[in-house]
Amino acid sequence: MTRKTLIPATIQMQALLVEQVPQSVTRDASALTVMTDFQNKQAFRIEPTQSIHDANSKMIMCGVRLLFVTDSQNTLSGLITASDILGEKPLKYMSEHGGRRDEILVKDVMTPVSHLEGVTITALADATVDDVVTMMRDSGRQHMLVVEEGGKSVRGIFSTTQIARQLGEPIELPLRATTFAELGQALAN
Repeated sequence: MTRKTLIPATIQMQALLVEQVPQSVTRDASALTVMTDFQNKQAFRIEPTQSIHDANSKMIMCGVRLLFVTDSQNTLSGLITASDILGEKPLKYMSEHGGRRDEILVKDVMTPVSHLEGVTITALADATVDDVVTMMRDSGRQHMLVVEEGGKSVRGIFSTTQIARQLGEPIELPLRATTFAELGQALAN
């Protein structure tokens, strides 16, 4: 299974259909059983010009810890996570640019698409849930994108929270990379 795929600067989100409830799985089940497939489930999005307060409120309302940042043409600009909003990024931004927390926009603290990595859907053909858990533990990431072959569109996402729910056991990640850029460095070594 390929560990990482650099995601192109222009990437389209898949079309959205209906939501499905996650099922109980075992570690030897197919990796695809724990992937949130955007052909079957809604991807929650926000525009880059919205405030981080709006992003945090939307995450709470939707019960997620990650939003896709998309423009008006549905092109992926980046991701914003609860950690981006509640962690050190807003403080760092205010320190460098001044202003108040309520003036910070999503685009100011999001992880841009140029720093995102993922795994291709075809690389997951023979992968198990345990393979995905191992990959996420090794990278120290709570989320991992799944892209179509060629990386032109996001097909889905893995979330340790959802996988833990489906497995019925906690997934503990090491304290490692805190940004996708740091993840890229950690995987390169």
